[in-house]
Amino acid sequence: MSRAQSSSANSKPIRTVAISRRALTARLNRVLARDGRELRKTRGVAIQVLGNYHIVGGGSVVSHHINDLEAFGRKLGALADYERLLIED
Repeated sequence: MSRAQSSSANSKPIRTVAISRRALTARLNRVLARDGRELRKTRGVAIQVLGNYHIVGGGSVVSHHINDLEAFGRKLGALADYERLLIED
């Protein structure tokens, strides 16, 4: 057996940790609060205009169409590489 084979045979599988949507939104809001912004879930017919989530800052919408919280969390550094969003029904 070569060195490459023995080292890959001994490597541990990558484990992921499931993070709830609520925990992720709390993390995102802590990151956004540094700049006076807040992540909010869009409700009602406004979903067509703003997407599932939007960011409010200074009393107005500053960003919209945030539909993938997991990708957004990774982009802001609120979600580690080994973490994933728990899919809830």
